[in-house]
Amino acid sequence: MKGLNAAFKSLTTSHNISETFENLLKTLQEILHYENAFILFEIQPGQYMSYYATHYDFLERIWMSGDLFKSVESGKPQIVKNITYASEWHQHIDLQKHVKSALHFPLKGSKHNAMFVCTNSKEDFFNHSHFKITSHFIHFAAYAIKMLESNQSLKDEIIEREKVQAENARLQAK
Repeated sequence: MKGLNAAFKSLTTSHNISETFENLLKTLQEILHYENAFILFEIQPGQYMSYYATHYDFLERIWMSGDLFKSVESGKPQIVKNITYASEWHQHIDLQKHVKSALHFPLKGSKHNAMFVCTNSKEDFFNHSHFKITSHFIHFAAYAIKMLESNQSLKDEIIEREKVQAENARLQAK
């Protein structure tokens, strides 16, 4: 439970989305005991790209959505006991020498459609306890991500208004 509290804290104390995702990669490792993890963002319908990862091998890869991702997109964590059976993993044969099992779960915000992917070099590593943890966590994570997005939008709006006010003041001073 201590690890889950740290993960919740990383969501609520982060100042921006990037910091949130970097912190999640670190804190969730203590709870889920994965070897590597990465976060995929939907860049267009049915296509994802990895932007955050614990190892560079997982960065900046394009992933096409199949049945597995569609299930995760609908809000359900998915355990893949053997990645050779998931079509999404067929696109990344080079990863299969180090990855045998994976756990996928959604990280949905208002602006970001994303998923967290944990990996392990052992087949059948992820189990029901991992599923339960992520099932509880995703609802809180979605709320926190939406709040961060909202706060960032407000900050952006304030900055834009300040620019307009400064420009108006400059024009009036002439």
